[in-house]
Formats: sequence, structure tokens, C-alpha cells
Amino acid sequence: MKKNRTVDFVRFYAAVTILILLMGCSMDATIDTNDGKIKQSTQSGMVRSIGGIRWSSKLDLDSLTDIDMALSTPFEGSFQVERIRSAKVPRGLDHIDKAVMRNCRTYLDLRPLGYEAISDREFRVMKYIGARCIALSELKKTKTAKTNYLADFALDANAPYYFSPQLGLILSNYDIERRAEAERQGMSWKDFEPDIVTAVTGPDEIEVRGDGWVIQLTGYVWGDLDGDGVQDLLLRSDAWLDKGTWASVRLFRLTRISATGKLTIAQEYDL
Repeated sequence: MKKNRTVDFVRFYAAVTILILLMGCSMDATIDTNDGKIKQSTQSGMVRSIGGIRWSSKLDLDSLTDIDMALSTPFEGSFQVERIRSAKVPRGLDHIDKAVMRNCRTYLDLRPLGYEAISDREFRVMKYIGARCIALSELKKTKTAKTNYLADFALDANAPYYFSPQLGLILSNYDIERRAEAERQGMSWKDFEPDIVTAVTGPDEIEVRGDGWVIQLTGYVWGDLDGDGVQDLLLRSDAWLDKGTWASVRLFRLTRISATGKLTIAQEYDL
């Protein structure tokens, strides 16, 4: 099963492939439906939906009751992390705190405190694995939505017509500014970049291709994530370039205020 989960990752994380394999990232296909019925969670390839809450099989979770166990399961390779605290007195020496991230619980405890992996390579891997940790934590808090404006929305070839331009490739502050301006003008991602090509790569998973880049979008969790009663989508974005080893991972909470409107970015998580 772990071999299958590494296939997609190898394509865009060449620089850290060996390390990822050691840590056993979850990379199998996303299997979800949203039929409003209570279904029993089963193995990959079957529905993972309970009471209107759906989650991706990339979370490697058979049941919502298994979340605590998943959060406590050790990584197959721990991260040596540190944070720098400024000196309390003028001309004093900065203090370096060291710690170890061993599982999702320690990631979720240490990362908000500013702890980072020491090397650039491990920092990228830490964020890659951390996205799953945050998703598990958010799924644990997710409730069945009272209002579902996403019932007719699907991650398919038409999805970029409903997405914000800010889900596109970000390489600089200029990219952030021009995409934010496009959103203010009411443009969708497809409006902003009409030449992008979108293909379905699995249930609740698409690939968006542009000029020299690819972004893979995975619907991690569907449900009420923030307690406002409205259906949200926890969306993972993995981006890489056709050439080189640059890659990034981002995690968003998207929501919708009407059954036909665009999805808006309610939150981007710090990884």
C-alpha cells in the first residue's frame, strides 16, 4: 500500500524522494462521494463518507474514530527542529531551542511555536507531511453542514471556472498581487488564465496545467470546518515546475455563499 502511495509524489519531489519514502507519506487515490447518506468507511477504492462528512483516502483513514490514532502514529523518520529566540537584553546572544517532531501531534504542537526543520530539504518534507497532519486535526473538528452550497460542485475539468485566481502558481509577491487584483475584479482562475488545461486524475482530484507548471488539487475534507453551519472544502494544492526540483504545498479552506457562485478562500493554513 505504501508503494502505491509514493507514485504521485515521486513525480514532483525528486529532490526529497528517498526521505519521503522513509517517512511513508500517504499518496493513494482520493475516493469520496456526497450523497447525503451514512455509509460505512472501507478500504481505498470505496466511499469514505459518514453523515455528510467526506474525506480523502489520501489521509489514510478508514474511520473518523481512527483520527486520534493517526495523529499519534510515529513518522517513519523524525524531524530535528529548532527555533531562534531573540536575546532579552541588548547585545545578548540569541537562544536556540531544539526539539523533535515525531508524529502529527508534535508537529501540531511545535509548528505554531515557530519550530522549523534545520535543512531546506527537510523543511519542504515537513510541510508536505504537515498538510496531512493539519487536515486530520481539522477533520476531527468537522461537523455535518446544515447548509450545503457545494452539493452540485465537483472537482472536475470545470472547477477552475469557480476557483479564485489565487489558487494558481505563486512564485513571487508580484504573483500574489496580480492574482489578488484579478479576484477583486470578479475574475475566476479560468478567466485569469484561459489557457490552463484541467484533467481529472481521480475522485476529488484534478491536475491543472499551465505554461511550464502543474498544480494538483485534492479535496481533503468536505463538511462544516469552522462551525458556521455551511459546507466547506479543505483543499490541498501541490505545485511543481516541469523543469527543476522546485515544489510547494498549500492548504486552503474554501467556502461558497450561493449554490452557483464562485468558491472563496476563507483561510490558508500555515504549514
